[in-house]
Amino acid sequence: MRFRFTWPAMTAVTLLCMAGTAWADGPIAKLPWLHEGLQLTYTWGASAGAGLGGVGYSQTTIACIDGDKVVVTSQAFAKAGPLGNNAPVPLMGATTTMVQATNAGDFWMDPAQLATMHGDPDQGVSVTSETAKMAGQTVKAVRIQVRGSASYTDHLYDLKTGLCLHFDASGQGSATEGDFVAMRDLAIPWSQEATPDWVATIKALHYRGDIEFRGALPQVPNVLTIDMTTAGRGPGWIQVDSVLNSQMQGAPPALPSKSQIFYGRSQFAGLWASPKALAQLKTGQVLDQDPVTQMKTIVAKADNDSVTISSANAGGEIDSQFDKHTGVLIGSSFYNVMAQQLWTVRLQSRE
Repeated sequence: MRFRFTWPAMTAVTLLCMAGTAWADGPIAKLPWLHEGLQLTYTWGASAGAGLGGVGYSQTTIACIDGDKVVVTSQAFAKAGPLGNNAPVPLMGATTTMVQATNAGDFWMDPAQLATMHGDPDQGVSVTSETAKMAGQTVKAVRIQVRGSASYTDHLYDLKTGLCLHFDASGQGSATEGDFVAMRDLAIPWSQEATPDWVATIKALHYRGDIEFRGALPQVPNVLTIDMTTAGRGPGWIQVDSVLNSQMQGAPPALPSKSQIFYGRSQFAGLWASPKALAQLKTGQVLDQDPVTQMKTIVAKADNDSVTISSANAGGEIDSQFDKHTGVLIGSSFYNVMAQQLWTVRLQSRE
């Protein structure tokens, strides 16, 4: 079964955001529009049957480009109406990955490859040429559909840029779908600065904190730990294996949550920021304001020891505190109005 999600036209926002985006300054010749600090916004809809699912936005930032590898970070937002104070609500658990520079699947593909692709009916692969709307303009596009015995995927790419304009997948009773909304550049103060030396040698970081319930339920102490071990690195990026544990007072320990996380030099909520850039920031300084999610990123606090960067709207807030001398992330917090939980951790040690 396939599910369809209907969205209002976003042409005005798309045009506004594209107008300030550099289209020919990236390091990848086949994709000249692709560069660090670029943010792609898509709608998303998901259904898992039995009335479960939701709709919202997903924003993907190009955090680092290292040769033929690209680090991307994605933050999802839910549309919850009054439950989210009528603002897109940031969701816990931003996702990160490293993709091939010229073939990022759900995000983009090499236009030259798209132009020569052919379908394979025996394998359930269909490739068709058609037209699509992009920034209010009609563009040539390529649609790639893959049908399996219990699954289906559909991607529509702009033939000129290779950018994915639509994705659709279903299988095992669940479905997801999304459409391109906008792209724009983020002015991240430290993206052009040298990566701190410790990033090249760090072995592990250990964070400790708690989960505070801010709803009507009684407050029960809940201890939170996050242990990160370096699993890979390169110029301007690092990969860590992360293990998250939580322990609510009076309850058995929750099962550990394990994940691989990539961090890059061109993101706001990363693992580091350049001390040189941090030294120039002032309390109250506005760094970014997103026209789709309404998230406003500011310097919440800057003193002699640290700088706190806050991204917030009426639906939630994500804070990152950096040591002003080393640039390392020393504190992080997350809150949204639907869960009514404040997650806070601080750096306890590093190796």
